[in-house]
Amino acid sequence: MARLIFGRLVVSLLCLLVVAPARPGFAADQPSFKVSEVDPLKGDSYTQPTAINASGVVVGNSFGNGPIRALLWRKGESELLGPDSTTSFATGVTKGGTVVGYVTGQDSVDRAVTWKKGEQTALPSLGGASHAWGVNDRALVVGDSLTDPKNTSSQHACVWQSGKVTDLGTVPGGGISAALDVNAGGQIVGGAATTPDGVLALGGNGVRTAHQGVHAVLWQDGKITDLGTLPGGDTSLALAINDAGQIAGYSNLNNDPNLHAVLWESGKISDLGTLPGGTESWATGINAAGQVVGVSDSPKATADGRSTVAVRWDQGKIARLSDQIPADGGWGDVLEALAINDKGQIAADGFGGNGGYYGAVLTPVKPTAASTAAATAGSSEAGPVTIAIAEQNGSGVKGTASLQGSGDKTAVTLLVVGGSAGQAAAIHTGACGDDPKPEFPLTAIDPTGTSITVVSAALSDLLASSRSIVVNQGSDPADGTIAACGEISDANRIT
Repeated sequence: MARLIFGRLVVSLLCLLVVAPARPGFAADQPSFKVSEVDPLKGDSYTQPTAINASGVVVGNSFGNGPIRALLWRKGESELLGPDSTTSFATGVTKGGTVVGYVTGQDSVDRAVTWKKGEQTALPSLGGASHAWGVNDRALVVGDSLTDPKNTSSQHACVWQSGKVTDLGTVPGGGISAALDVNAGGQIVGGAATTPDGVLALGGNGVRTAHQGVHAVLWQDGKITDLGTLPGGDTSLALAINDAGQIAGYSNLNNDPNLHAVLWESGKISDLGTLPGGTESWATGINAAGQVVGVSDSPKATADGRSTVAVRWDQGKIARLSDQIPADGGWGDVLEALAINDKGQIAADGFGGNGGYYGAVLTPVKPTAASTAAATAGSSEAGPVTIAIAEQNGSGVKGTASLQGSGDKTAVTLLVVGGSAGQAAAIHTGACGDDPKPEFPLTAIDPTGTSITVVSAALSDLLASSRSIVVNQGSDPADGTIAACGEISDANRIT
């Protein structure tokens, strides 16, 4: 009989809730990340993130005094998502701040939900308990649900769209399945039992464990594809997919029970390996640049002797994240890396400044293309920086924007197709999905699809914080449906 196991927290909290010693000898010469702690909700002691969006907004769980509670962290503040006295888990978040997850009712049944602007909405199930594990920016939610409320072996992967649930099914000859992530193109990944007795364990903290005949799978265009395992393996699971279709997860190999982090790309599986001397690793997240985060064991793990630590794989190289944060910053070891966004920010957890177990956001501090451009803005000119302008709300409008800096001014040239003369345009604060507000108006789109404006802001300032270029359907930049939007960011740069 197939079994589905829901673990509340995969990490053993009894092992973690101690004062962590300092990390003498582990710091890198030049830290790659600054650390921002994700504070617990009032009355709790600990936090654990599960997802991070393009703007650095984090969702996760707060715990330590009463029920585990879903939280959202932004601009340094933690907010309660679900009812205060209800057990709840947040597992995914869109650019616009819509959060998905699940709550546990007084009847001990889990139910998939979404949270948006403070409102909780229950999602329909296939018949029994349900869980939402991932979401894309088109509000496509993926997860799993029982088809028979009395049969735990009836768990099927499912997808929610426009308030309706669809059963994604499982592989021939198997039993249970679960969908764990979805990209912008609607490709869905997860796991499915290939035998009737397969076991798939899912943890509320975002770490999932598969064993006994479960394989990573991809759902696309109504078809399910078994992604297979490393040579000689019998277990694999896909946990994350980027918009290019690269898939991160894990597999065992050569009949060894130990797991290895893997990357599936163009139908091929690659072993990402472990830290030197390690035997096990798993990947939990991947961004547009193909950077992968996860966990690895190592003989030289944490300063207090724990065997697993958070890692990042970049261009085929693995790095221990504890070695890439300031040694004098008050933060202890980084234990788990659970997600990474396209800016390279990592949602992680470990020992905070006071020795408690906390979530954190690791933000890259080494020079990027954007910071390099900002550094050159002190000269007479900087740029050009060209970004993509993507269609929104089925408008058919798209194009590019080129930004050329000169001292404290920036020339913005906007070229769009599919629009009409007179459409309003502006530089907005915030990311495209964050309900951005107009900050610098641009000239309206002319009959050739062009808008050229000089704004009173240095290019370095425009690159330094979250901003977007927006084209509206109508002629008022402060009112109307957005027709197209492009974020002024490294991830959205063309040149």
